[in-house]
This record gives sequence, C-alpha cells and structure tokens, in this order.
Amino acid sequence: MKHQHFICDQSFVLLAQRAVFWVEESCLIISDLHLGKSHHFRKSGVGIPKTGDYKNLSIIKGLIEIWQPQKLLFLGDLFHSEANHHVMEVKEFFDKYPNIHRHLVVGNHDIMDISWYDLLGLTIHKETFQCGPFLFSHEPLENLENGSELYNICGHIHPAVRLVGKGRQSITLPCFYFSEKQAILPAFGKFTGNFRIKPTTNDQVFAIANQSIVVL
Repeated sequence: MKHQHFICDQSFVLLAQRAVFWVEESCLIISDLHLGKSHHFRKSGVGIPKTGDYKNLSIIKGLIEIWQPQKLLFLGDLFHSEANHHVMEVKEFFDKYPNIHRHLVVGNHDIMDISWYDLLGLTIHKETFQCGPFLFSHEPLENLENGSELYNICGHIHPAVRLVGKGRQSITLPCFYFSEKQAILPAFGKFTGNFRIKPTTNDQVFAIANQSIVVL
C-alpha cells in the first residue's frame, strides 16, 4: 500500500493511490488530477463514466482522513479545461477541511480565470514553489545540474514503466521516478494516459500495481 522513501534527509511516503505524503511538512502531494476530463471526453462522444471525478475526490478524502495533512499541494493540472463544471463541487469538498492550507503550482491545463482558484482558497504558484530543499513544479525542470542545490519534484509527463515477464509478456504500470536531481510523480487522475520512461542504472523506480508499491 505504501513505501517510505528518503530525499535530502526528508521522509516521503509513496502511496499506491498515486500520491505522496511528506512527513516533516505534513503535506499531501498530488499531481495531474485533471478534474473534468471525463466530461471533456463525453462531450467528444467518448463513453466515459460520470463517476470518475467523484471517485478521485473520494480517494483524496480517504487519504486526508488517514494522514491528517496540514497542507495539500497540487503539482499542476488540477482541472482539465477552462469550461469546467466541477469547481463548485471541489469548493464544497475543500470547505470540509478549512484548516488545511492548499497550494497549486500552475500546470498547462490550469487555464481558468484566477478568480475561480481564489474561490477555492488556493495559494497559486505560477511556475515553481520552493519549500525546504525542494523546488516543486508542474513540468520537469531542465539544467538542474548547473549549481542548484534544490531537488525538483514535479509531474506532467504521467510516468510509467514497462515490465517484461519470463514468457515475454509485458505490462506498463504508472510509477514514481527518482533520479539524482529530480522526482516525477504519477498522474493521480483517471483517463490521463502515460509516458513510458527509460530509467538509467542510478535511477530509482517504484511501480504501482494492484494497490501496491513495487520496488524495481
């Protein structure tokens, strides 16, 4: 269900629900929720169930009840599009937790007017958000080796890894990806697709399979 991972002497709990809990900051970190994407698909004629977004919020509710975070940090793409019908549902959800500070690092899909994010009580970070030894962003930052002591934690690419069995059967699973200077979190939302990464020898990858974390 979970796996504890240390970065810069800080403890991060990797959760099979595709989220991370930063212990020292009591912060639940979620990337690429893409609320409203199922509605977007249905408008295009794709038969996607209406319950996907409600399930995502239900999962977050469960994580909040278990981990009791003081902060919620969304690493971009909280909503999928500008014409989004879920803002008031999300507000009603957030209103249940008035003591949790909420942050959003803006992603490429977060294109609604700023007034909507203000309504949701979100602290907005347009490109990056520094907290402790970490620099949070939506998209992976480049040129990290040029003297920066900050470790980049991001999302955006929806990382996945391909596992091959003895009989040459294979499966592609969402994953947490850690390199020397950067961590990329899996997409939390459903119907998001994925990008197959090709880790190097020194990288660490944790796949998500059957509600378990698989150390590769």
